[in-house]
Amino acid sequence: MAAVVAAAIIAAVVWRFAVYKAPGPTDSIDLRNAVYPVGDKPSLAVLPFDNLTGDPRQAYFSDGIADQLITSLSQGPYLYVTARTSSFTFKGKSLPAQEIAAKLKVRYLIEGSVQRDKDRVRINVQLIDGRNGNHIWSQGYDRDFADLFALQDDISMAVMAALNVQITGYTAGALKHSRPKNLKAYEHYLKGLYYHLGRKRDDVLKARRFFEEAIQIDPNYGRAYSWLANTYLDEIELRLTTKREQVLEKAEEAVSKALAADPDYPPYGTLSRISRLKNDMEKAILYARKGVQQGPTDSGQHYMLCIALHLADKFDEAVDSCETALQLAPFRPVNYVMQLAWSLTGNAQYNASIPLFKEVIDRSPQSFFAYLAFKGLTAAYELTDRHAEAQWAAENVMRMNPDFTLEKESRLSPVKESPYKKRMFDAYRAAGLK
Repeated sequence: MAAVVAAAIIAAVVWRFAVYKAPGPTDSIDLRNAVYPVGDKPSLAVLPFDNLTGDPRQAYFSDGIADQLITSLSQGPYLYVTARTSSFTFKGKSLPAQEIAAKLKVRYLIEGSVQRDKDRVRINVQLIDGRNGNHIWSQGYDRDFADLFALQDDISMAVMAALNVQITGYTAGALKHSRPKNLKAYEHYLKGLYYHLGRKRDDVLKARRFFEEAIQIDPNYGRAYSWLANTYLDEIELRLTTKREQVLEKAEEAVSKALAADPDYPPYGTLSRISRLKNDMEKAILYARKGVQQGPTDSGQHYMLCIALHLADKFDEAVDSCETALQLAPFRPVNYVMQLAWSLTGNAQYNASIPLFKEVIDRSPQSFFAYLAFKGLTAAYELTDRHAEAQWAAENVMRMNPDFTLEKESRLSPVKESPYKKRMFDAYRAAGLK
């Protein structure tokens, strides 16, 4: 259980890896509009754009164009846009539009292609009706690379016009919070985001290097500072450093600069992560709630709230938040499934958690998540008087991590001393872990 919740934010990790003034989140937060499904709003998914350059090293650029379109369209209140974690599941796959739309539970799809040639960029975009596969609107754009930001706005506005969606000044400028003054800085930012979202161990330092290069070019690039902070938090949660406090201080410093550069768009998810690592669960929850308010249809924001609630022993609410995150992410990210299983365990719903832990193991048998799932199964089986199965799960914990000890687990655990923690460790001990 020790590293369960902290590590659960990392989407794909192999088990062997072993000073700022934030705004005070004291005002009340109304999450009544953060519900699923989204009623009568037009719903759509932006699929990964095809990279037509012939150079796989340019994938960051085509992915970035699609990702920024998701960001732009999801800022306004008039559309429901599926998160990147779901729509990018179809990268490299050729399936009928109707099948993709049905799996993503959306009415419309946006697909496109990107080709870059020196100082020119060509983007083709199609809006498709997911019910019948018909093309509603399509447009080709051929612009100077220097006009990329204006081009992104044009595409967003054209999509909304095709859907007869009301266009507001806020929506039209939705990407401005993430734009640097220099396009070269933006390119480095996209490369950093590409590696960060890859969620592989070696990608942490690659992503950091590109975010740092973006900041060197544009020292006031708020979003680059936010993602730079996340690479430091990844380093802590992946246990890639023994200098936890120094690395956390660097993350706080980066967030401070992000807030100074872009005060209108605070990185609440990052602030919540920092608060969790500082064991300030009250602030972690409040920042996570603000993140949900900022992006009510963003599954990741609900997931972050679930983690914070779990660590504060608010298990009923944690279960609700995790279930909402999974509703908004139809392809069930394995870390979301893991976190829901642990929240159910905290809520003493052991029989409900067991099949979820098994799902994690089945889907990712050699991963860090499988190791965490075996720990969860150890407790869940023992607490439902299935001692033989608990022993089997405990043996797998030791198989995957021969250095496991209860003392080390307790010392590293982000979970506070509480009846819940005692219950888990008593179950581990009864199952044979030492």
